[in-house]
Amino acid sequence: MLVTGFGRAAIAGAGCLLAGWWADRADRRVVYLATGPFVAAAGVTLALTPHVPGVFVVGTLTQKFCIGMADAALSALILSVIGRSATATKYTVLAALGNIGELYMTVTSGWIHDRWSTEMMLIAESVSALLCIVVAAAVLKRFGETAQSQKKPGRGW
Repeated sequence: MLVTGFGRAAIAGAGCLLAGWWADRADRRVVYLATGPFVAAAGVTLALTPHVPGVFVVGTLTQKFCIGMADAALSALILSVIGRSATATKYTVLAALGNIGELYMTVTSGWIHDRWSTEMMLIAESVSALLCIVVAAAVLKRFGETAQSQKKPGRGW
């Protein structure tokens, strides 16, 4: 109960603080994409390490720390793009859209767990995260190149 309850909440809060600090000092898109490999690494590590209580405690808390970082990075990214008008509505809509992947992975992870194993579930989650990061980075790079080519000389964005 301490590990999956209070401990997870406390460690997620620490992850949120770290990613919030990081997002204030770097490009929020990069911070958001950079937190994903931490979550993926924690999942793969949990899948490949021995399933004993000590590893469960450390692994689960490490994973939740990384998830807290990703959640804070997503919030920082959303807050940086919503502007000043209708902020509550924009934030809520974008945060809800950001949770679609979490819903999809919950359903998919449950199916993978029941059909194969916990290890396969954790690996599938990690691979999915890494694939999404690669796709998002490629899209951002493409849009960044397009925006740069459309930029008029002597004018900002």
